[in-house]
Amino acid sequence: MQPKPPAGLPGKARETLAKILDHVWREECSLSATTRQYGWNVRGPNLYSLHRLFEEQRRQLDQWLAQVGQLAASVGFGPRESASEIGRAGAATQPTPAAVPPRTMIGDLLARHEEMARRLRQDIARLGDPATAELLTRLVEFHETTAWMLRMVNTGPGSDQPA
Repeated sequence: MQPKPPAGLPGKARETLAKILDHVWREECSLSATTRQYGWNVRGPNLYSLHRLFEEQRRQLDQWLAQVGQLAASVGFGPRESASEIGRAGAATQPTPAAVPPRTMIGDLLARHEEMARRLRQDIARLGDPATAELLTRLVEFHETTAWMLRMVNTGPGSDQPA
């Protein structure tokens, strides 16, 4: 049985919404998996603080994934792949985390959060669904705040010390 289109969303808007939710799901899954790997594999003098930072960010990403998944299901879309499948596929393309210096981990996550915020802003501009736009706007705020935190860890006071 084919799911009914969401009320008030014509075909083109529905297609746009499906594409946006699909890419948001995939990117958030990949970012969560990478953040988890970095948290497990971080080394050096800031091990404890970086492990905790990455773990908190991964937990928040997983909460956002739950909200995006619920929204997708409520409008008749479901993720085509599970979060773990996407995470495994993304992890296979990443360098071995144990070989990655902490500053590089932070820089990678920073760039990915900034890219997600930028792309989500573009998505919101194309979206014809106010409820989804509101959720994605809050997700942009999360990514921008997380990017700011990572930037401060990477370039803040004492940044001349190895991360």
